[in-house]
Amino acid sequence: MRDHPWQSRDSMSELRERVARIEAITVPDFTFLPTQAFEVRIQAVQRICQKQSNSDVLSYLEGLGFVRAKLLSAREVLHDKGKKRFESFIRSASLDIASRFSAIHKAHIETLKNVMHVPFRRSAAKDLQQISESLCRIADLISSYRYSIVDSKYREFVRTILGHIDTERLPPRIAGLIIVELTDLVEAAVSVNVFKYSGSGLTHEEYWRHVDPIEYGEVYEGGVIPDDATLIDGMDAYSQHEAIAEQSLWYGIDGTVDDFIISTAGGLLHMKRLREPVNNHEGKREE
Repeated sequence: MRDHPWQSRDSMSELRERVARIEAITVPDFTFLPTQAFEVRIQAVQRICQKQSNSDVLSYLEGLGFVRAKLLSAREVLHDKGKKRFESFIRSASLDIASRFSAIHKAHIETLKNVMHVPFRRSAAKDLQQISESLCRIADLISSYRYSIVDSKYREFVRTILGHIDTERLPPRIAGLIIVELTDLVEAAVSVNVFKYSGSGLTHEEYWRHVDPIEYGEVYEGGVIPDDATLIDGMDAYSQHEAIAEQSLWYGIDGTVDDFIISTAGGLLHMKRLREPVNNHEGKREE
């Protein structure tokens, strides 16, 4: 038996009321509906991240690795063959940089030449300290290589975006941008085999002195490096994937997002190595 028309209308009204009540109490999903101003910023960040995935930026990272290898070799020359041979080696290496990386951005080539230019001191001990400072500087440059000549406004765009979303439940679009960027960063590091800490030739004490010379001087009088200093390579505190995470445009603004970036970088690097094992320089120096 069919319902009377008035019964059908009441049934439909009740159904609509139930749906309205359900919609009112349902937790909304984490889709992101940006305003026009937000959309402009998101698109700008997306474009700049894509733009940095180019051969010039990759060559700059390779150049930093090249300079580091030359400095490590120069240190061995100083140890084994003396100060004159060391100074000659540095001059020759500087010329190698100019010829090998002449095609990259002018600002990048100038950075490579400047960090390779080790001021000669009166003693071998002072020269060794200059090399140490240059190696520490290279580690810092590797952290910032990707966006080193990018306008700082993009960092502010990212800060604005993260400041207006729930960072504990990243919108898929934002999470996707971060993952794509981290994928590029992992690919770059592995392809040229240049990492911030691995193969750096630095000890924990050298880098500590560089990062916080005052605190270091309170522990080691005169800022000297002890004979039993510990090489950074292999130390848990200096992980490769956290160093890659630091290269992200999104890193260092929000703690929750930082955790996501570090974990994602670690997962991507792990999977990359499962597919394509690479030499991670553990405990090795450039000969």
